[in-house]
Amino acid sequence: MQKKPANRIFVLVAVLVTALLAAVIYLVAGNGRPDVARIAHADPELQAASKQAQGGLPGFIKELQAPKPGEGFAIKGAFKTQAGPEYLWVKSPTYKDGVFEGKLDQVPMAVTGKKKGDTVRVPKKDVFDWLIKDDSGIRGMFTDKVLEKRARG
Repeated sequence: MQKKPANRIFVLVAVLVTALLAAVIYLVAGNGRPDVARIAHADPELQAASKQAQGGLPGFIKELQAPKPGEGFAIKGAFKTQAGPEYLWVKSPTYKDGVFEGKLDQVPMAVTGKKKGDTVRVPKKDVFDWLIKDDSGIRGMFTDKVLEKRARG
């Protein structure tokens, strides 16, 4: 007995829809991007690393406001979303009156209305991490070091 063409089309559409749904879940979970890590906001090790970054923020601001030749700066801001905070790097920040301003250095997954390269503002209280890059290497990146350690196993 031969299958009807309508049955074949239904099966083909079902397979395609399932594959598309799996791809969307894969990308939303961050697994499709090497620069994305799914983390729990309350993760104690990351919170400790962020607290260390917050403790060094006054020194970071001091260096940011008097940069040496060849230095580069970035902050990682906590951006509010419906699903909880999304942590994104912001490059070339400036600081004034308790607020950083710079360009998004990542493609947001959950922050709506923003794209990589957009100018954003991050209140000092929402800075999750920071980095300073110079000829001797990179300082800061406390939370990324925790994530890199986990990725290596």
